Amino acid sequence: MAQAQDVEAVTQAAEQGDAKAQNDLGLMYLEGCGVTQDETKAANWFRKAAKQGYVDAQYKLGWMYEWGQCVPLDDAEAVKWYHKAAEQGDAIAQYKLGWMYNVGKGVPMDDAEAVKWYRKAAEQGHADAQDWLGFCYEEGFRVTQDHAEAATWYRRAAESYRKAAEQGDAHAQHCLGRAYEKGCGVTQDHAEAATWYRRAVESYRKAAEQGDAHAQYCLGRAYEKGRGVTQDHTEAAAWYCKAAELYRKAAEPRDTYAVFQFNGRAFRYRKTAEPGDAYAQFLLGYMYETGRGVSKDDAEAAIWYKKAKKYGEKRPLIAPATRPH
Repeated sequence: MAQAQDVEAVTQAAEQGDAKAQNDLGLMYLEGCGVTQDETKAANWFRKAAKQGYVDAQYKLGWMYEWGQCVPLDDAEAVKWYHKAAEQGDAIAQYKLGWMYNVGKGVPMDDAEAVKWYRKAAEQGHADAQDWLGFCYEEGFRVTQDHAEAATWYRRAAESYRKAAEQGDAHAQHCLGRAYEKGCGVTQDHAEAATWYRRAVESYRKAAEQGDAHAQYCLGRAYEKGRGVTQDHTEAAAWYCKAAELYRKAAEPRDTYAVFQFNGRAFRYRKTAEPGDAYAQFLLGYMYETGRGVSKDDAEAAIWYKKAKKYGEKRPLIAPATRPH
């Protein structure tokens, strides 16, 4: 916790125009560290730092606008700030900007721009960008198919994931497990895959039990897929619902479309569900059934539950009367 004199010194420097201090003060107000938590003040200080070209603040401001945290939801404004940070070489902002172009969020969908920014992030060692490029080259998705290039990027992703995984990063542990399961960048090894999936589950469980919504979602996915645990759709549904409830509570003051912001992406539901993503179809059915993020419509809910074949029989598990809290 910041000491009073530290807060005073940072505030003084920020008011004198020091960009780093402005960013630090924004973090203090965002987290309530040494000051009373105040999202408006946090956003204001991040904006001051961002306008001076402070790259961390530019990325944070982009993230805030993307998810409607501390500021109104505004995808175009998110792209603006991600772009500024990306142009300065911030790998995370480059990856996020690639994703925005990939799905057409805040900008027109543009395959060439998406791959361009994914590549910039990947070349700086961003593991998810490396993994994504591997997939693109393997499948010929938005690039010319090239299995040798795919193997190169998968290997680099596996190396990046391993470094983070060995330090306890749950996401990296999961991705490394998937790499061993699929033989992406490493020799296929189901025993090694199981080891890393189990470690990921242990990491996710600790965070999930402390109320981390993203970890709860990931733990649900682990039970759904049987990765690192015995497959259990009932347990999966329970963790999904706990995550959904936390996202709902966080979203209510701002934007109900944030309810199912899972794993770094928002289900702009129909866009994901219509191509055949069973889980997205299930979520869309749930939203229509409960009126969360969309107008309540039982007929529409039934359509999407039917499409989500393997979840259809599990639907009562998340009915309002039985949904875990």
